Amino acid sequence: MRDGQDCTLLVVENEPGMVHAIRRLFRASPVRVFTASCATAALEKCGNSRIEVVVSDNRLLGISGVELLRRIRVLSPDTVRVIVSEQFDIDSVLAAYDAGDLFRFITKPWSDHDLHFTINLALAQRWLIPQAWLTAREVKRRGRIIEAIEKTEPEFVSLQER
Repeated sequence: MRDGQDCTLLVVENEPGMVHAIRRLFRASPVRVFTASCATAALEKCGNSRIEVVVSDNRLLGISGVELLRRIRVLSPDTVRVIVSEQFDIDSVLAAYDAGDLFRFITKPWSDHDLHFTINLALAQRWLIPQAWLTAREVKRRGRIIEAIEKTEPEFVSLQER
């Protein structure tokens, strides 16, 4: 998670008790929890806001959570996606993992510790991936600078080798 900055979590769940339980887990943290009770509202929220992690039930009205996460991935590729469900089709969950649509699957009832840990891990991944790209780009840029110095200032390289 980023220091001192709010992170955003969207919970897609039609059971108010489950939404309340997840909100309670992040009450004392910088995580802003948004909610949606259906796929349409979730897609709208992802289209209008920067959502870093989506946690969705797999049983939604008219659509599976796996399909919702597939659509969210198209709409917002950097959003990390998690399914929480008591009923699931293992083949669709494995296909979602393989396609990159799903970060983790958690079964209901969940352990508060496991869910909190998984969401924090998802938030960390969401933050670290762009940082890794920036670091790789900076390393590449510095490598080009060193190559240019080696070509134009060979005596500098020999001093450095000593």
